[in-house]
Amino acid sequence: RGWVVSATDYQPNNTYIIGRIAAANVIEAGRATSQLMDREFGATTTPDAGDSYLASCDRAATTGEETAARAAVEIRTLLANGSGTSSISYPCHSPDSQRWFVAQAVAFSNADGNFVLIIHEDVTTEQQAREALSANERTLRAVIDALPVGLWILDAAGTIALGNPAGRRIWAGLVDYDRGQEIQ
Repeated sequence: RGWVVSATDYQPNNTYIIGRIAAANVIEAGRATSQLMDREFGATTTPDAGDSYLASCDRAATTGEETAARAAVEIRTLLANGSGTSSISYPCHSPDSQRWFVAQAVAFSNADGNFVLIIHEDVTTEQQAREALSANERTLRAVIDALPVGLWILDAAGTIALGNPAGRRIWAGLVDYDRGQEIQ
């Protein structure tokens, strides 16, 4: 068990190893997990060594957390099979910050039974970048649509990649804008 403690404590992400399908008790929880929960929520609210990871998921599912319900089903399947992988993206917001994670789970088995290694990777930076990009794209689209002149943006092959309503009015019936017809 010593190597398990070392592996979970020095893994920079939030890590769990759970086993035995009936209880799905946490065999070891990484140090980063407890530190994150203490910092963000003021107390450890996630399962610790000896707690049931699935019971924690089930409790969250009863409050309407669909991701927790899906995670419980997938983890039970992994534990039953003793092999396979799963990946679930989910928000984990605190009163002071918004965070997003991806939970990667991989099942394995040995002479002691079936186990699942679960690593919760913080993808907040990536999620914030996606949201900023999406907001910028919406702003650009609004500006392009508001232009009183026809605008078409073509890709390298000369196919319409982006246009605006004024361009559709000007070229109505001459170009199949929705299909990205080539411009001659």
